[in-house]
This record gives sequence, C-alpha cells and structure tokens, in this order.
Amino acid sequence: MILLPKYKDLYTNKPINMGMVYKGEIKITMRDANGKYLYETDWLPNVITDVGLDNVAIHGSSMWQNCYLGSGNTPAAFTDTALATYMGQANGSGAPATTTGSNGAPNYEVYEIRGYRANAGVATGTIQEIGFGNINTNLSVRSIISPGIVKANDQIMDITHKRWFWRDLVTSDLTGTLDISGVTYDWILRAAEVAVGYAEGFASAGNFSNTYFCYGELKAASVTGGASVIKTSYIYRNGGVTAAYTPGSYTRNNTTYLGIDNGNHVSGIRTVEWTDGCQNILDFALGAFMRNPGFACSFYSQADGGIGGGGSAIMKTSDETFNISATRSWRRT
Repeated sequence: MILLPKYKDLYTNKPINMGMVYKGEIKITMRDANGKYLYETDWLPNVITDVGLDNVAIHGSSMWQNCYLGSGNTPAAFTDTALATYMGQANGSGAPATTTGSNGAPNYEVYEIRGYRANAGVATGTIQEIGFGNINTNLSVRSIISPGIVKANDQIMDITHKRWFWRDLVTSDLTGTLDISGVTYDWILRAAEVAVGYAEGFASAGNFSNTYFCYGELKAASVTGGASVIKTSYIYRNGGVTAAYTPGSYTRNNTTYLGIDNGNHVSGIRTVEWTDGCQNILDFALGAFMRNPGFACSFYSQADGGIGGGGSAIMKTSDETFNISATRSWRRT
C-alpha cells in the first residue's frame, strides 16, 4: 500500500463582497452637411437597463458597441430591451474620439467617453430615443430626448456617451469578521487605486483576472490612488475560478486556490487584492494595462489582537492549501 500525504485545507466560510456602481449620460451635437457646428444639448441622463446590468458579465465591452436612434417617446424603463421605434444606427465615420480618465476627488470615478456619428441621410426625422448595446434588441442603455431633435436629411448628429464607474468603498473602509478553518479574523476591505484606471472596467466587472497575495499592510493612501500594498510584499498571483453568471443576480463569485507550494511566507498572508485586466498591479500600479481598479483586504487574527491590536496574518505553510472566496456585485445609480 502506498500512503499519500494528507494536506490541510484552509478555507473561508463566506465570501468577501465587493460592490461597484455605474451611471451614464449623453450629449448630442448637431452639425450641418459640411460638419460645421450648429448646437449641442446639455449632458442628459440615461437608464442602464436590467439587460445592461446582465451584459456587464455576459457581453463585456460589446455591451456599449453600437448606438441606435429612434422616434419612440415611451419613458425609459429598467425593463427596456429595444428602442420603441427604430430609425437607424449611428455608425458613421468621423465620430468624436474615445477618451478615458478619472476623477481625483470623491467618488473617485473612472470614466470612458465614446463618440458615435449619424451622418447625413441616416435617421432623418424627429429623434426622441437613443440606445446603446451589442444589438438593437439587447440594449444596455436607453435614453429619452425631450423635446425631440429634428435631424434634417443633410445634417450630422454626433452622440457622446460618458460612462462612469466607481466603487462603493470610496469614502470609507468596510470591516467585518471571517472564519478561516476555525480561526476568526478581523478584515478591512478598501477600494484600491480609485483615482486611476479607466472605465472599460464597466464591461469587465463580472470577471476576476488576478488575485494577489501579499504580506504587506494596506496603505492608508490607497483610497485616493497608488498601489494598495507595497511592491516588495507581493508573494503570489493567481486568477482563480470565476463561477458562471446567473442572469438577474448582478453578482459573480470567484474562488482562488493556493497549492502547497504557493503563498508561503514567514510573515504570512496579510493582504489579498482582487483586480481585473492588469498584467502586474504592483509593477504598473494600475497603468495602461489596468481595466478595472480593484479591492484590497487585510486580515488580522482575533486570537492575538485583531485589527486594533496587531493580530497575526493568515499563516499558511507548505503542508496546507488555501481557498479564498470573493463576490463582485454591481448596481446602477
């Protein structure tokens, strides 16, 4: 008989929940047949539909791919899936360039501004509704234009769509307790790198590309930008397994697994950070590769002090595996 070694499993009894918030607005600019500026509207609100919230996880960046114009004037509703009366698609050349950026003050939003153009001869008439989606029958966004805009056959309409994205934890930390294989830990969860990144994270919020295990503490300044843990504290990175999305839930679960050879450090695992899209968050600090600014969580054992008393980190050894679960949720505002 060959005896196989038995390894101890460390696991969390419930997931850490990380919430995100979305909103959008549009502006319309009218031009004559030669492209000369005529007038523009103020920024107008839009409704992110239930389908749009699902599309965060289902369709990714294609959820905003196309802009559709219509003449219907029924009030925009969360349950909308298509324009009331379709007129045409704003897919002409010469549209305003896409720009991205971030707001360095609360709510520390990141955003993407994308332009669409309906050239002369497209959607002629009174335009009263605008939608965005991968197809016209699967709209992520619908907006009502009141009063409607009359587009002459020789006029150009530019539609600018600004998409905002921020974390629920932008002005305060979230704390709680977690059981890890019978040991109770205090935890503190913080939005990381909120003042940098860009809003394509809108379309990848349902995914977890990277989970970083670190022995360093959370930085006090991580709410306003910069890496949430010091670079030298990086122990191991793993993408984990993201569960299939359930339509209508607006949440997605991920479990990250560390084998016996991973994540072992004399100081233990103090901080875990979840991100999406960056090749190495601790090198690039949410630079050009980072699509979705993340969350970081530090752990302190209650047995020797907890958060306030310098409690110990998660002590994983080479005869142990470790599973940690996290949930991302998202909502509109």
